[in-house]
Formats: sequence, structure tokens, C-alpha cells
Amino acid sequence: MSLLEQASLIVTPNAYKEDVLYSVVPSDGSGDMNVVRATTATRVNADGLIEVVPKNLVTYSEQFDNAKWIKQSSTIIENSTISPNGTLTADLLYPTSSGNYRAVRQLNDTLIGEINLSVYLKAQNKSKAYIRLDDAKYAIFDLINGTIVGYNSIEIPTIENVGNGWYRCSLNYNALSLTSTSFYLGIMDTSYPSVTANGTDGIYLWGAQTTNVFGATSYFPTTDRLNIPRLDYSGGGCPSILVEGQRTNLALYSEQFDVSPWATLGTVTITTNVTTAPDGNLTADLILGTNSIGNINQTISGTTGVVYTNSIYIKNNNSTQSQILIRNSVTVVDGKLNWSGNTLTSITNTIGTTAFQSVGNGWYRIVSTYTAVESVQRPRVTPTTGTNQSVYIWGAQLEEGSYPTSYIPTVASSVTRNADIINKTGISDLIGQTEGTLFLDFIKKPQTDSLAGYACLKSSNGREAIDFWNSFSGVNTYFSILVNNAIVSNYNLGNLPDNQNYKLAVSYKSGETKIFKDGILLTTLTDSFVFNEPLTNLELSSHYINRNVNEFVNQVLLFKTALTDEQCILLTGDSYASYAEMADALNYIIQ
Repeated sequence: MSLLEQASLIVTPNAYKEDVLYSVVPSDGSGDMNVVRATTATRVNADGLIEVVPKNLVTYSEQFDNAKWIKQSSTIIENSTISPNGTLTADLLYPTSSGNYRAVRQLNDTLIGEINLSVYLKAQNKSKAYIRLDDAKYAIFDLINGTIVGYNSIEIPTIENVGNGWYRCSLNYNALSLTSTSFYLGIMDTSYPSVTANGTDGIYLWGAQTTNVFGATSYFPTTDRLNIPRLDYSGGGCPSILVEGQRTNLALYSEQFDVSPWATLGTVTITTNVTTAPDGNLTADLILGTNSIGNINQTISGTTGVVYTNSIYIKNNNSTQSQILIRNSVTVVDGKLNWSGNTLTSITNTIGTTAFQSVGNGWYRIVSTYTAVESVQRPRVTPTTGTNQSVYIWGAQLEEGSYPTSYIPTVASSVTRNADIINKTGISDLIGQTEGTLFLDFIKKPQTDSLAGYACLKSSNGREAIDFWNSFSGVNTYFSILVNNAIVSNYNLGNLPDNQNYKLAVSYKSGETKIFKDGILLTTLTDSFVFNEPLTNLELSSHYINRNVNEFVNQVLLFKTALTDEQCILLTGDSYASYAEMADALNYIIQ
């Protein structure tokens, strides 16, 4: 029997949907991990592009009877006919009185940049429907003939016949020009936007979607929309589960450098939306400086003595050297970016430390971490230290913390991404209670919170636990066994360098607990222990509550027996092919 066949639980980046990361073993749902974040977030997708998660920004995309959909003199009858995916989930919309704007409407405050809005529509004795935005942009669709009747102030809409009387109706628009963010799905007769009501006739609705890209993409269903696990491909090849702590992007209009509070010093020319950004959209701006004085900057309120990390994506156009400054009245960061064509060869740090990371297609994320010496933070980008040279920029971010986290888009106000909480409760039958093995394959990222952890087995009251976690100083990694809220067995694995892949395993039983790392037995702990409460929970965290975690998880395995030394060495060694590597074809979305 192989090691994988002996496992009682296998969690790896394979199948997921909203609120759930599916376990491979068991496959009956009893091991599926709960996912909570309650905010949108970004990831790097399989194409290497930064992508908002979830991709569909509409809430309750198939449940138009939900209160998130505001009914305007109209009624929704849920599950009235067969939807385009063959299930009885399409809803009927009909007007309750005659007049204008008989529709369902949804408020959506996450629309940033270029947007596609689509919905599946089918006639039910009313032949025409419309999609309308708050600022009077609209498109009208004929659901009998499959044609565009008319549109106003948008690009040419599309209508696609998907069979059985259903059409996918779509429009593109630039949300940067919107004054508000409602959209309407409505019914009409001949004259927009009026309709006559008879109490029965209307249209069927299913599968509403908005995405931050022009053109209708594959449909992704949502309910609350916000708790999608992030399968991140930053490392290339197989994805990892991205687990991060809470962060706030304090920089406003993170992709729009031509609007306030972005300002210029000296002579700088900003040309908007001239090249493809790291998210794949035509939203990156070009900044041209006539000399070394000209820069763009933003004044941001902060706190003296706090550690901040500033980051921005930069791609060279024709500059030989550009500059990152963080200065209001005192310079705390001065890094000069040395270009050789499109390649960033090095950064000359005059003050502070600025580093860079290539993210593909000539783009680099430039990162500066510093301690504030005044309350006002003022990041600046100087396109050239010479004359008449330029760079492309996108995705500005200023966050409190000593390392950068995934990009958080902003517009008129700061945006907070909540911590990723991934756990499973009530699985005592999958966890060895007197002996067992916990295996973790992960990429360790920098930690801000002390006592944050990587993987933990614990009781429902949290007083009994087995876990890998980082120290009070946030430097060293520890393994501990907790009984009655007291550490009875402890081992210091030392300072594991950040941004590297580690495979850790512990085979535990009273009097003989063994720690393995990357194919090596590190130690044998002889401490005796008996848990007072059963271990019921698996968490990608530590036994300490409310601690921010920062890691890329490749695989978690549980065994109900203490594996042999040979098995643990194989499991944590280079020759072991993880389930994710062996079953990369399983990386898909459950719909």
C-alpha cells in the first residue's frame, strides 16, 4: 500500500468552489476545508497574470430572489425553468406594474477599470430585455431573434445563442467613468425602458457575471462571492494555496495615476492605459520625465515609528535609470533602478532597502520596506534620472508591515483584504488521537505576527494541540505539543529562510515523537503526553487564535498512525512526488 493510500486526509490545491477547498481523501466531503475571507483578493493565475478572486464580482449570480438583488416594481419567481447548465435554477422576472425601469438591480462597489457585464436571458412572453448602468449606459437585446436592438455610450454589445431559447447577453464598459456602481437587468416592450404588466409575462434570468476584463469569459457561479480559496501559480507549474494575513492598501487610485491624490513635481507627462498591465488588461500608464526632478507622488496619512512596505509594478520604456523615493520632508527610501533595455539589472540603494521581483512580460514589482520617521508617507516614482525618458507603472500599494503581500486594488478609498482562514472542524475520526503523522509541504513566507503558524491539529477548545508555528520574535520555526494549554514538548527548527519550499513531518506518540525536514530526521522527543480532549480541528494556522499566517501550502497529509522513519524520510525527501505533482490535471473548479 502506498503512502497516499494510507493517508486519512489529503488536502492539496485541486478542486474548489466558493467557501470550500475539497479534500482528495476522503472524497465524501467529510474532509473538505472551510474557507473564509469575506473580502475579494488577488492571486497569480495559471497564465501568470494577477487576477481578482473571485473572478465574478456579482453576488448571488443565480439567485435573483436574494435580497442582494433589489426589485424595482417587479417580482422574481425562483427556479422557474431549466437553466443553460441543465438544472432547474433559472428565475422568472416579471413586472408588477406598467411603467419604466421594471428590473432587478444590484449594487457593486468592486468594479475597477475595464469591465464586462453578462447575463443569460430567455424570453417568457416578453421578447426584449436590457442591461443598464447607473449613468444611463445601456444595451437592448431581442430574445426572440437574438439581435441587438440598440445601445447607448458603450462599445457594441454582444448576444450569443447558447441553445434552448437562451442567449448570453454582454456589454463592455470602463468603470473609471462611472459615478455609481449599480447595474440593472430589466424588461421592456417596444420603447426603452417602458413595459406593460399583466402579472405573468416576463423574462428568465440566470448566471449574471461581471469581470475586470473586456469580453465575456467563462462563467463562474457565486453566492456570497468572497470566500474563494486562492490557488496561486506564482512559482510556476502546480499551484499553491495562498494563505495571507489581513492587510490594507493605503494608496488610493492604485491604477490611475492621472487623478488626485496622485500629484506631480517638476515636469512629468502621464499617458493613461497605453500598455498591458500585469493583470492582462490595457490599464498601465506611461510616465515621462524631462529631468531627474520630475516625479509622481501621493501623500498618505501614516504613523511615525510604524513599519511600512511600499510596492509598485514598473516596466521600462526607454529609461536608463529611474528612482523610487519615499520622502515628505525626510527621505527614508532612495533606490535607483538600473535598466539595460527592458531588463532591470540592479537597484542602487542610497537610503534604505529597495528590492525587485520579475513578474513576467518585462514587469517588475519594486518593494521598499522602511520605518516611518514622520506621520506623512509620500511614495514617489521618478521615471528618469536623465532627460526625457519614461517607464510604465501600475498597481501602487502602501501597507503596514515588514513585507509585501498580494496586490490590493483601490479607487477612491483604502481597501482591506481580510485574512485567509482555512480550517476543518469536527474531524476527530481523521486525526490520530494517541499516535499519528502530520505532513506539511509549504513555501514559507515572511511573518509579521509572532505566534503565527503553518499547520495545526487541535481540540475544539484549543487547549490541546500539535503544531508548527513561528516564535515570539517571528524568526524561528517551532514544533510543539500542547496539553491543557501548556507546552509539554517543544523543538526549535531554527530560522528557516523565507521564500523557500519545505517539507515537514511529525510522527507523534507519547514518549517517541520524531521531527523530519526535507528528508532528514531532526530529532526524537521523548516527552510523555495524554490529550485531555480529542483533537478535532485541522487549521492552516497555529494554536494561537487571531494570528496572521503567510504561506503557500502545497499539500497537507494526515495519518492515523506514526509512520516509520523510512516512510517519513521518503515523504519529506526530494524524491517524493506530491499528490499535487502527480495529479496536476485535477486543478479545476467545481461548479
